[in-house]
Amino acid sequence: SNAVTVVDGLYSTFIGDQTNSGNFASALTNAAVWVEVVVNGTALMPREKLASVAYALNAQTAQGVIPNGITSAMIAPGAVQSISIANGAVSNVNLAAGSVSAAQLATNIGVWVLNGANISYGAGSVGIGTNTPASALHVVSPSGDAEVSIQSGDTGGHRWTIQSSGTQTTALASSFQIIDRTLGVSRLLISTNGNVGIGTTTPATRLQVAGTVTATSFAGDGSGLTNTPSPKGYLEFTTAGSNTWVCTAGVTRVSVEMWGAGGGGGGGASQANNALTAVVNGNTLVVGGSGGGSGGAGAYVRATLAVTPGHTYTLVVGIGGTSGAVDGNGGAGGGSQFLDGVTVMAGATGGNGGVKGVAQTSGGASTSGGASGAGGVAGSVSLTLNRSGGAGTNGTDATSGFLAGGASYCGDNNVGSPTPGGSPFNNDLSPTTGYGGTGGHGQRYATSGNQSPTSGGTGASGYVLISIY
Repeated sequence: SNAVTVVDGLYSTFIGDQTNSGNFASALTNAAVWVEVVVNGTALMPREKLASVAYALNAQTAQGVIPNGITSAMIAPGAVQSISIANGAVSNVNLAAGSVSAAQLATNIGVWVLNGANISYGAGSVGIGTNTPASALHVVSPSGDAEVSIQSGDTGGHRWTIQSSGTQTTALASSFQIIDRTLGVSRLLISTNGNVGIGTTTPATRLQVAGTVTATSFAGDGSGLTNTPSPKGYLEFTTAGSNTWVCTAGVTRVSVEMWGAGGGGGGGASQANNALTAVVNGNTLVVGGSGGGSGGAGAYVRATLAVTPGHTYTLVVGIGGTSGAVDGNGGAGGGSQFLDGVTVMAGATGGNGGVKGVAQTSGGASTSGGASGAGGVAGSVSLTLNRSGGAGTNGTDATSGFLAGGASYCGDNNVGSPTPGGSPFNNDLSPTTGYGGTGGHGQRYATSGNQSPTSGGTGASGYVLISIY
């Protein structure tokens, strides 16, 4: 109870203020509640019944709405607009899980567009952690590393992340990584100096791999490789034709070097017409045919091959091209091959034969010498170094037909020299390995005798060398 001031028979008071006995809130739970007014000890009659008019027990002091105090049924559609809600007034902690579904949201939610179960933004770039995105999606971490995750929902799907690191960790300073977060392992790292690490986060070279590397091919000749194993032994095959080799127990890899055989030289041309003359070094000579061209050199191949212990392989050493008879072309050199059954695992073709010299049949310009033989062509094999053979040299013309075409280098792309030298790849080999045969002399007549035409030279045989690892 409380004392009130009455003015012209009117007064006001708070119901439930200064309760003498009982609990006002409990009293309100009764089916009927009556209010009694007492003035100077006299109860005014009749008592007043509280009608079903809304009332609030804590209207002045309430700090919020009790849980479930307002339900969706109490709010008319469109009754609450976005302008009625202050920024930050509603957060995820204010919403129960599942309390708002996509069907209860408008088609457009701010800048986002809702289309069924999809939501999109097509007006520009999206920034997470930044107000100035530089790309379609730009993620910036306020501190530490920035990561974006992807993960399959299928059974066993790992969570993979792409990560941008700052300078807080010296070893990973400003690096980019692909990380298997399920296993907690970095799979690939690219440092700011361009070094790439696979299985390591500290690559010291342009590419550093922790583990075994398998590839179908490599570019280059491998001359810059270090820490490569030394061969356990060597096998030479010099007999022209077919040879067999049974792979040694425990050997699974070999390096094979092979040279194709050289082509035979073309034969010199003959000429029986003594009436044709030419002046050479002041002397009047009777001339005949031109010299034959020299044969082309065989190709060179170096390849690393996988082999099976106990298995039999065939090694073919190229047969040298036959010499061209007088007025005849030289024969092509045979190719050298490493075969598994009928499958060619590596091969180097032989050089072509030189062309025969040409007979001079009339006066005037002298007849040109025979054309040179083309060099052999290296095969295309994975993990290999290829060199095609050099071409031979042309035979001399009819006025100097006693000179032959020159020989050519094996495995050298340059035109050959009349004087063979050591192999450009293995100086321990015979200098004649895979060389083309020299061309034959052309017919030449002189006042003091004549130079008879000769056959071309025979091409040199091929060669096969196996290094066992």
